[in-house]
Amino acid sequence: MTVQVVRDQDSTCAGGDFLRVYCQRRDGSPATFATIERVFGGEIRTRTWHFRTLLSNEPMDEQIATRFAEAYAERKNIPVVYVEVV
Repeated sequence: MTVQVVRDQDSTCAGGDFLRVYCQRRDGSPATFATIERVFGGEIRTRTWHFRTLLSNEPMDEQIATRFAEAYAERKNIPVVYVEVV
């Protein structure tokens, strides 16, 4: 299965089942911290979105977090990885 990576667009473009990756740098820290969530629930405005955190505030850069999410998505047949640039 090919996983599509969507960067910094409207997350609703990602579809009904996707991984959300966001990385941020904390004030005073040289490290970047990544969070990866699985978002599922179906069509927008008709069902409630559900979030399951797979990884929370782990020190890693955006590139490594995206590769990690892509590998997970491929293994779990999740079609899209949405990377939010913060």
